[in-house]
Amino acid sequence: MRRSIWSGVEQDVRHAFRGLTGSPGFTLGVTLSVAVGIAANTLAFSVLNVAFLRPFPAVHAQHELARVSVHTKPRSGRFEDFQTLRRHLTGLSDLAANVSTDFAVTVDGGSSMILEGTIVSSNYFDVLGVAPAAGRFFVPEEDVEPWTRPAVVIGFGLWQRHFQGAPDVLSRQILVNGAALPIVGVTPKGFTSVTKGENDSQVWITMAMSELALRTEGGRPVNIRNHADLTWIDYVGRRKPGVTNARVQSQAAALVPAIAAARPAKSKDVSISVGDVYMNKRSDLAAAAAGFLALPMLVLAIACANAANLILSRATERGRDWIMRLALGASRWRVVRQILVESLLLASAGSAVGLLLTYWGVRVVPRAAIPIELTIDLPVLLFTMGITGLTALLFGLGPALAVTRSAARGRIGASKRDTWFGSRTRAALVALQAALCVGLLSTGAQFSKTAAMIINDHGVADPDRFLVATLDVGRLRYAPEEARAFFDRALAQVQSIPGVPSAALVNGEPWNAWDGDAMLWMPGASPAEGKPLQTMYAGGDLFGALGQSMVAGRPFSDADRGAVMRTAIVNKPFADRYLAGRALGTTLRLADASSGIPTYAQGVDVTIIGIVAPPTGLRSDKRPLIYHPLPLDSPRRLTLFARFEGARASMLPAVRSALMSIEPRLPLERFGTLPDVQGKEHAEDRWMAWAIGGLGGLALMLAAVGLYGVVSYMVTMRRREIGIRMALGSARAGVVGLILRQSLRPALLGCLAGGIGAVIVALIVKARLYGASAADPLALAGASALVLAMLIAASVIPARRASSIDPAIALRDQ
Repeated sequence: MRRSIWSGVEQDVRHAFRGLTGSPGFTLGVTLSVAVGIAANTLAFSVLNVAFLRPFPAVHAQHELARVSVHTKPRSGRFEDFQTLRRHLTGLSDLAANVSTDFAVTVDGGSSMILEGTIVSSNYFDVLGVAPAAGRFFVPEEDVEPWTRPAVVIGFGLWQRHFQGAPDVLSRQILVNGAALPIVGVTPKGFTSVTKGENDSQVWITMAMSELALRTEGGRPVNIRNHADLTWIDYVGRRKPGVTNARVQSQAAALVPAIAAARPAKSKDVSISVGDVYMNKRSDLAAAAAGFLALPMLVLAIACANAANLILSRATERGRDWIMRLALGASRWRVVRQILVESLLLASAGSAVGLLLTYWGVRVVPRAAIPIELTIDLPVLLFTMGITGLTALLFGLGPALAVTRSAARGRIGASKRDTWFGSRTRAALVALQAALCVGLLSTGAQFSKTAAMIINDHGVADPDRFLVATLDVGRLRYAPEEARAFFDRALAQVQSIPGVPSAALVNGEPWNAWDGDAMLWMPGASPAEGKPLQTMYAGGDLFGALGQSMVAGRPFSDADRGAVMRTAIVNKPFADRYLAGRALGTTLRLADASSGIPTYAQGVDVTIIGIVAPPTGLRSDKRPLIYHPLPLDSPRRLTLFARFEGARASMLPAVRSALMSIEPRLPLERFGTLPDVQGKEHAEDRWMAWAIGGLGGLALMLAAVGLYGVVSYMVTMRRREIGIRMALGSARAGVVGLILRQSLRPALLGCLAGGIGAVIVALIVKARLYGASAADPLALAGASALVLAMLIAASVIPARRASSIDPAIALRDQ
């Protein structure tokens, strides 16, 4: 009777277990290597699981939801579209509308904070099937007329953080953009929105109250219900039983003509798409998963190469055992299976340790970098089980096939043909590890360099004494006259603080480039020859705060800040590019382009009174720029720049106190020194650089430990050869050099391949590597040198041990 190919597996398990427990050093080395690789991948998958795969918390039957999007060129949304869709999409039991925004929220008279929020139709929570944690959600009567029944729903996190979960929260109010709204309900724990990665709402108001948050370009309040055009409105519906997205899509397509006919001519290019609640393209998920798991997978690849090298060395050491088994009639499959069983046991032990590391990581990483709650649930466990099996196959199959092939030919161990580090397989694995380490480290250095350049790319001398504060009174529904009065008082208050030699208000940031917000007509240009150009309102002493010097002419004076704008200052790149360096006295025509394309008649003539040098060190310091002494529009959001001379610990509270004394409800979106503000805005880039660099360092340690183990095994296997060399007169230095040359030759090739790979990756993601060339010699050389230094250190110890072998003992042992 023919036996199954799986018969005797239990014997293989017992034999493998005895062998592994008898080699604790080998078992521990492979287990820890695999554990680190599996932990990195499991932690990354935990983040991916929460961000994309896990159902939205507290949402009922998420699979029944459909996201409906109305697309136009230019992009716009209308409340009439919502009414039409809700009435005629019969495949949906109901449809809700929502607009993502943010609010200035004040709780119990404290400081205002900016929180993400959503403006919703009254049926929003009903459509999602969300049950309140406290109170209730909106009723239709609260979504009809503004201010008749104002109400707000707050998030569970806001309730816990700022109300300590108090049960009387339903009898209290919060200030939302300066308006007192009674709290009617609290969302359940974990619920924020159904647009993952786009909105983390903590505040919800009805569409009837939309004028609290929405404004036209001219500053007028917007009520979604009667406003003709908004930038965007999202719709989410619940499908009826048995109805598919395709059926709803066909119904939506039939509504396109009616929706287009009700729109102005500028936005008649209408289309409607129906898809899942947070991702219309399934390919997006695959791309996100591949990108997010790419780096941890590289670490796992290094761990697998590490384990494979150790297993190959150990299996080679047991070569006589394999030859004897094959000679006694064992099939090659039985020997391969024995090695694979050992690999599976090692991978299982590594996954267990990896899960412990992940269990620790999901509690540490969110506090440091990721503001989400991670858990180890069933999908994460299934992922870990799958990756464990794949890992066992990756690092077990190759060595098993290589060793059994040699055993079948009766050749195990170092031979004249295999003088390169013992075998070509081992050399290839070492080269792979070195290549991946160099690639990770050099790419991490590139990202670190980029993040540092972006964060420090402000061109301001002594940035630690340069304060930035964004003042937004538009959220408080200030009228244009009130906003102007506030900004005048705010600038005067800050300028009066001892230790503040200069302060300014601007409508932008000198270190950020953006599209033109003004229309410019050069001297002699026709009304049709206007060109968009970036301008900047320079209120106060902007040039003094930035440390800019006047190249020619004079700065603005109080006379220039009258009722009508008549003067302007240009930077040197503007003067050189457009006016051949002869800018003083030239008259230009300038018009505000923030709310559309202005006509020539809407502009004003301004005379250039000065030329200023741009701030040094900026990546955008060569762009033409015009400064004007009065705002072109009616701004309700300006940025305060202030240069201070006192201690940071005292000056920042003094400036905050001065601003709050004018408007206690003032929300400060950004407040701090320039490095603080820049660091927060580019935290993602900095985290990416740290992650790549950290994974590179982790991979380097794995490679070094692996090489140490492999060289140690090779020294043990070649004791007789080394003994003969030393008996014939070889010096200790010669033996050490021989082992180092043979062990590091594949590492050198790996470093070269890793450098080429790093250049290719840098070219692919060039947009993320601004300021650092794709072939950064310093990063590549530094990464290669570090990898070689670690691998040399890992090879020296066993090499020195080999040089101390007593030839007589080595020959007698053989």
